[in-house]
Amino acid sequence: MPEGVSYEGVFGSPPAGAVLKQIAYLVERTPAEAPEFLRQRRSSKQKKPKRKKSAPRSPKLAAPISHQLGVISATGLDEAEIADLTQHLQQLNFPSGFSGEIVFEFTVNKSRVAGIMLDEEASTQKDAVVVEKIKRSLLLWRVPPSTTAKLVLILRIHT
Repeated sequence: MPEGVSYEGVFGSPPAGAVLKQIAYLVERTPAEAPEFLRQRRSSKQKKPKRKKSAPRSPKLAAPISHQLGVISATGLDEAEIADLTQHLQQLNFPSGFSGEIVFEFTVNKSRVAGIMLDEEASTQKDAVVVEKIKRSLLLWRVPPSTTAKLVLILRIHT
């Protein structure tokens, strides 16, 4: 995380127990370095009797989240920077049913994105959820140090 940015500010509160699961994972890897209360918790878990295997559950049918998010153009960026940005944005997941073009204008200063604005006239996709997710991702993007300018970014999304 960048300095001054919190997990909750970017992603919201972590799911209940997520932090403990991460710590427990680390305890499995490095038990000697783990705090005492976690080592005790781990040893109590290991003493539980094994349950009998029940009949296999039917798999939950979850609609796969697939999308194509591509950079159509990015004024002020070279090909390598566009490839880096495209790879960064591919980590985003959106609900299905969104398509269109989204145009952002923003500035880059000292390898940080700032002042992101949606160009509502040029954008065909203006859904607040999609726009906000992309804005947050752009704020986390590590821009190459040589880039300092006002950029216009045109993205195409299809889910």
